[in-house]
Amino acid sequence: MAEKPIPDLLERLPDLAELRAAGTELRTRMIADYICRELERFLDVPPAHRLSTSRPLRTQGVGSITALKLRRMLELALRIDVQATDLLRDDTVEEVAALLAGRLGPVTDPGARLAGAGVRRP
Repeated sequence: MAEKPIPDLLERLPDLAELRAAGTELRTRMIADYICRELERFLDVPPAHRLSTSRPLRTQGVGSITALKLRRMLELALRIDVQATDLLRDDTVEEVAALLAGRLGPVTDPGARLAGAGVRRP
């Protein structure tokens, strides 16, 4: 039996500098996308299906073991403390992403607020 190739962790991690420079809305979307990609991998979600960012994590198959795996990946990717309880409440992916986005601190590039709102800087 052939082994499955191990995905390159660095390809899956969000760019931390880009996240810190993004406005709150864009930052939240980027984290939500990352959470969904990781959960789809952990939960072995078929390619034709996607996790919903508007449904609670627990209703999408996230239990204590998966929450601990996700917690470890989020701490590695975002370099912030993530509590397992943040992932085990009835929060949606969007709500968890917004919570974590707030923990990243203030926007590092003042012009990023415009970029996060979809406005191009000159």
